Amino acid sequence: QSLQSVYSQNYLQVHDQIERCATIYGQWLCKFDHRRAGGLSIAYGWNNLGNLALADGLREQAVTHYEHALEAAPDQPLLLHNLGSALRQRKDHPAAIAALENAVEREPGYLDAWLQLGITLGSDGQAERAVLRHRRMWWELGRGVPSLAIVVPA
Repeated sequence: QSLQSVYSQNYLQVHDQIERCATIYGQWLCKFDHRRAGGLSIAYGWNNLGNLALADGLREQAVTHYEHALEAAPDQPLLLHNLGSALRQRKDHPAAIAALENAVEREPGYLDAWLQLGITLGSDGQAERAVLRHRRMWWELGRGVPSLAIVVPA
């Protein structure tokens, strides 16, 4: 057996185990009433499932998991950011922009959410708005305005 075939076989076994664990974890989370079971803990459980799905290229599943997370904790910037990132990856720019705008409004110092917002606006053909949001980000963070090249795609 070649090293590559052993690696591929091991990868598939590990991937299957992770998938089974994620399924069991998701079923477990579904049993909780997030309003009574500590919404933030349940929210971060759904967020973790979203992260696993997104890492596996399962954008639709990731979006669903992030939406479940936001049902449990609707005001959490991290969850809004992750939802926005997943929506951007599936090219749903208007919904991604809304989620990311919500994240930066709730936490003005959230640099990653600002950067994702700028990238998403640029990808959506809104370069001028991306530049304005980028400038606001630096104002919110109390810094000078750096090069704007990172938010305006070529």
